[in-house]
Amino acid sequence: MQRGKDFQAPVKLTIKPGFHINTNMPGDKYLIPLRITWDNKLVESGKTEFPAGKKSTFPFSSTPVSVYEGNVELIQHFKVKADATPGLSSVTGTLHYQACTDKECHPPTSTRVRLGLDLR
Repeated sequence: MQRGKDFQAPVKLTIKPGFHINTNMPGDKYLIPLRITWDNKLVESGKTEFPAGKKSTFPFSSTPVSVYEGNVELIQHFKVKADATPGLSSVTGTLHYQACTDKECHPPTSTRVRLGLDLR
């Protein structure tokens, strides 16, 4: 990745069998959407491309809910800052989500994510 240039990187999620997480737009204002935030000083984060979710119905909602199950890949857009130091590094972020089964939801949680960078 070159300083001052845009790039995109995949963010791969693996959701345990029997669970689902809400998409970034679950379809009900009371549901916790999937979000990702980045906090590294080497890059500026741009848009995140979220794939379409699976529309599912659950006892807690009268409307279908958009969820992810199994393996999901988000695409994150970045721009390397012009003053970033060349070399191997990484960008870190936080994935905010709520994992649920068909019967119950766990409390919302966050997990750290890291993407390796080779800056030139």
